[in-house]
Amino acid sequence: MGHGSMLAEIILSYAPDCTLIPLKVSCTDRKGIIMISASGNIGDSKGILYPAGYQEVICVGALDGQGNPASYSMIQGVDVFEDGTWKQAQGTSVACARVTGMFAQGKWQSRHDVQQ
Repeated sequence: MGHGSMLAEIILSYAPDCTLIPLKVSCTDRKGIIMISASGNIGDSKGILYPAGYQEVICVGALDGQGNPASYSMIQGVDVFEDGTWKQAQGTSVACARVTGMFAQGKWQSRHDVQQ
């Protein structure tokens, strides 16, 4: 399974009724659209990465098994941290897919395990 397919599986596990449409977004001036991006898996040594660094984008970092920011997760500029593990994979993209699925299903406000 490819990376994108794995992320789609995660999103659909939270929001099975949503429709996924792969798009390449070239600007962030979109009304009524929630944009979510992974913070990056290079630790906190490189500053803020893009597109997660844009003000209009919700930047998602990953937590480890103890609920702390994962060692590989960017920390600077992160809006939300979520569990970064899924089956055999880990990373901020996994955490981002989880948050995306929660937003798609409207479960964001009821989740207490997501740190803001």
